Amino acid sequence: MGEANRVKWLGVRPTDPIERLSIVWDYADSIINESVKNTDTIAGSVAITSTAVPAGEIHVINHIVAFNTVSAVTTCNVYHRSGAANFTLRRVSAPAQNAEIIVATPIVIMGGDDIRAYFIGCILHDNIQLHISGYKLSL
Repeated sequence: MGEANRVKWLGVRPTDPIERLSIVWDYADSIINESVKNTDTIAGSVAITSTAVPAGEIHVINHIVAFNTVSAVTTCNVYHRSGAANFTLRRVSAPAQNAEIIVATPIVIMGGDDIRAYFIGCILHDNIQLHISGYKLSL
């Protein structure tokens, strides 16, 4: 069967001399396209978070966009959250209204992890949005 039959080898292929380190990941044939919105924020700092990755899956996120359609904010941070740790993917100071904060590099996230956009300096009734796209793998 091999690699052509929907099985993806990451890192070491079975034909390499150190086969025992190979990990088989199966492409789950599922595209991730999620939008999270808060269209009526409180004033101050507000976070919006993607759905957490289910156990037994790995998500490869290829594109993240966060923005505020109502006003400019002080700062927008986009994080990969894994347990109690936040890994900053992008931080933009004083993005203008509708300015897209874009992360366009593949990010691999595991079960329980999520993506969060944290807006500092929102005004009452801001409309903040987070859009992510990618695909799923299963172990």
